[in-house]
Amino acid sequence: MAVFALTCSHQQDEMVQKSISALPTAQKSGLAEVVFAEPAAGATGVQREASILLAFGTKVNTTSVQSGFSVTRVSDGTIVAGTFTWQQGTTLTFTPSSLLAYSTDYQLTVNGLTSLGKNLIPYAATFRTGHDGTIPTVIASTPGNGTS
Repeated sequence: MAVFALTCSHQQDEMVQKSISALPTAQKSGLAEVVFAEPAAGATGVQREASILLAFGTKVNTTSVQSGFSVTRVSDGTIVAGTFTWQQGTTLTFTPSSLLAYSTDYQLTVNGLTSLGKNLIPYAATFRTGHDGTIPTVIASTPGNGTS
């Protein structure tokens, strides 16, 4: 049986831990796949400094998952560099080395093996980061102000 445990260092981690804990045991135990992802597939407004959290339904071969893991910027295919942290061989945190770009789509792809050598079900998801919070300013218009 897989054990899901996260060391919570801030509010987002606590939210993820509660979400993973809320999954029925049958859904999170023994499955050779991603059973929880944050950000979720299709998420928008993702913070630029957000880490990617994945929970697997079984222990995985961490080396193979890291080799089969990628986050790429959809617009140009740039790969996001970062570091991996594992808990119990079932929960992965990927922390990008630098902030993600504003208002940008990213593709997350995960492949690999379980600890017993079984192929994981491939996982792919797209998410979008939030905007920078600035309000656009009009610097020119046509026709100009006061023009008839």
